[in-house]
Amino acid sequence: MDAAQVGGDAGYAGKANQEYCRERGIQTSFVKRGRPELVKKKNDIIRKELARVRATKMEGSFGMQKEYYGLK
Repeated sequence: MDAAQVGGDAGYAGKANQEYCRERGIQTSFVKRGRPELVKKKNDIIRKELARVRATKMEGSFGMQKEYYGLK
């Protein structure tokens, strides 16, 4: 089973990763390359939501672990 959607920060948005995902039809939260479009598309909304979910899950888990171990 392959992934249909992938969330990653700017460090994973290299040309090779973008091409790999595009060839396999995987939706990502990677920042687009090139000139910005004037009209927002459905993919932009999905990209934004993937980035939000990824950040919430990852950053939230780090915060909980820091509090658990008393590392505020």
